[in-house]
Amino acid sequence: MKLDKGLLNVCILSFVFMLVVFPSSSRATPAPDIKANNVGSTVSLDSSDTLSITVSIDAGTGDGLNADWWIAADTPFGWHYYVYPNGWYYAPDLSDLEPAYQGVLFTLSPVEVLNISGLPAGTYIFYFGVDTVMNGQLDFGDMYFDGVVVNVSAAVNLTGTWIGIWDSDEPGYSGGVTLNLIQESNTMSGIATITNSPCISGGTISGTVEATSVVFGFGSATEGGTIVFSGIFTDTTMSGTYGVTSGECAGDTGIFSLTKQ
Repeated sequence: MKLDKGLLNVCILSFVFMLVVFPSSSRATPAPDIKANNVGSTVSLDSSDTLSITVSIDAGTGDGLNADWWIAADTPFGWHYYVYPNGWYYAPDLSDLEPAYQGVLFTLSPVEVLNISGLPAGTYIFYFGVDTVMNGQLDFGDMYFDGVVVNVSAAVNLTGTWIGIWDSDEPGYSGGVTLNLIQESNTMSGIATITNSPCISGGTISGTVEATSVVFGFGSATEGGTIVFSGIFTDTTMSGTYGVTSGECAGDTGIFSLTKQ
């Protein structure tokens, strides 16, 4: 019978349910562990980040049992599987997966099986498991496995000119904002220009970028004011809040909205 993705998900959910509802410390339980960038749950990256997948296992009382070892990934562009020591292969269907290794179970220290950057945006689920029927087939009734979810977002570079507005929480105060930004990795710099502000007309930008959020500030040595902006962005828009932290207008807060030119 050919396994499909829906059947795999049913098997996985059933297995997890059994582990939660019917735990047993006396059961012989090999304990596979898979991590993405040293995290064992859900990881969020952008496509310019590097992804490292490592696997390890505590054989427990299963030490010495014959087993199929499985390493597989459900990706936006199909299933892929790892075969030691050759690397990763595409699988047109779940029934085309092949074991990473066949042999006796033993305790394995963390081993890196993938190191890659530039992944397309999407959700990736990586699995590492062993089943104790060494026949080259996925035997879910004898399977012990672990999984990790990796969410990859498209990388956005903020370098360029951004133009928009600021609007104070104090009624009657608003104006324009122009940012000429340069982004390098997760840092940003550049020049800011503010119009219609009674306190500051611009300054040199310093800030950080993480995922889809940004924090940056700038100040003027001659005018004595400093403003900090915090917000979210897409490839063409940026919006959020600002606060004046020093100078004549210290304490003023408001919102901003910008569009990339």
